[in-house]
Amino acid sequence: MNKETPLINKIIGALASRPDTRLWRNVTAHAWVGKKVGQFGSRVVLDPAQPIQAGLCKGSADIIGLHRGKFVAMEVKTGRQMPTTPQKRFLAMVRSQGGIAGVVRSVEDATKLLEGED
Repeated sequence: MNKETPLINKIIGALASRPDTRLWRNVTAHAWVGKKVGQFGSRVVLDPAQPIQAGLCKGSADIIGLHRGKFVAMEVKTGRQMPTTPQKRFLAMVRSQGGIAGVVRSVEDATKLLEGED
């Protein structure tokens, strides 16, 4: 579990009762799949090994959803964490297409973002 997971769950839980909003956790990951043909300690050998991606895309937001018919993307950060360049690009792309996007650090930030008060 990463540092943001408790806050992500808190935001989704707090906003789940809104009839005009649907939010989901967006987990991105990269992994390998294939038939296991060997193992050396903690190292596993796959053949054929093929990469797979999970989630929307690199840099996509932690929380995605819909609010009053608009796509929502919330990048959740704690403490002094800052969004990465791919995360900034994803949020900018969502905003450029008319969506709601931003960095949030609390339930209050998320609510303000949805209401256009950021």
